[in-house]
Amino acid sequence: MLLAGLLLAGCASQPPRLEDRHLLAHVELDDGAARIYYRDLPRATASTLLGEVADVRSQLTGELGFTPPRAELVVYPSEGDAKSVRETRCELTRDSAGRGRWVIVFAYPLEDDRSSLLGTTGHEMAEAVVLLRVTVIDPYLRWIHDGVAELTEQRVLARCARRSALANLRQARRFLEERLAAGEEWADLGRWRQLAPWIVRSHRFLGPNQANLSLNDIPGAVARVRQAKALDPELAGGLSELEAMLLRADGISQRGWAPGEARGDDPDTRDFLLYTLSFAVWLEIERSTPGATRAFLSALEARRAAGDHVLSAAEGLALVREACPQLPPVERYPLARALAVLEAEEQRLRGAE
Repeated sequence: MLLAGLLLAGCASQPPRLEDRHLLAHVELDDGAARIYYRDLPRATASTLLGEVADVRSQLTGELGFTPPRAELVVYPSEGDAKSVRETRCELTRDSAGRGRWVIVFAYPLEDDRSSLLGTTGHEMAEAVVLLRVTVIDPYLRWIHDGVAELTEQRVLARCARRSALANLRQARRFLEERLAAGEEWADLGRWRQLAPWIVRSHRFLGPNQANLSLNDIPGAVARVRQAKALDPELAGGLSELEAMLLRADGISQRGWAPGEARGDDPDTRDFLLYTLSFAVWLEIERSTPGATRAFLSALEARRAAGDHVLSAAEGLALVREACPQLPPVERYPLARALAVLEAEEQRLRGAE
């Protein structure tokens, strides 16, 4: 206890690290589905937040058709931090019987208004539901898992904090208006790469003690895949898909920008643009085919049960189109169309007040 106190005192001015979370006080649901670690906050505040997180989990389960993994939140006073996730992990843990289960862990600054944190909780849980339906997902399918997460976040806020949901829509709408005024007319959502510089969980196809394939060294990653195929022909199918994924990623990274195309390499706008447009696409999908998100997730789960563990960009697009035959043009999505979708959603929420 003395060591824990010294460690916490020494980092009091800094947000707690995820690896130090077990040194913090915590509250937990009776079924173990969620735990909140907290520092410099009243226990009553953490307990109230825990109940709200439980409500978000219940909402997600009903809408997506799958129970989110266990959630562990590390919360602390905002102290000037931006209202955003500081760090996120998805970890495979094992209980005393050796059974594995996934845990989504993230750190977030807590303000008096908990709506931002609850929306983010919905986002992180929903994204985990998507990503855990596959072993390896194409790094350029970010518009799918982040789009589902953004749609879920907005639904959570619309239910528990309508004013925040409306504020988010207004901010996104104004942002699109600025991009249109700057001459950006459309975007290829398939050009947005995941944040991690490697193909997540690809090490499972490469043998013991192997690291994931690097997207920053594609020639080296391709060489590793070809070597693994020579060593274990039984994994040739999945490894061939990984090789094609790497070669496609190399082609995308070298492609130029077309006139009127929104730049996905602008560090000041790219992430917010991706989130805004992928949210608009999934909002369109659900309007066109209510329940399409749930159907898409069920299709992912069926593929996993059938032993297909690598989801390429083409396969992902085909599965979404199967769930929603009237799929918006994600490879050339007009910003004006996205703006109209957001305006309609804002009007709908206002009408529901």
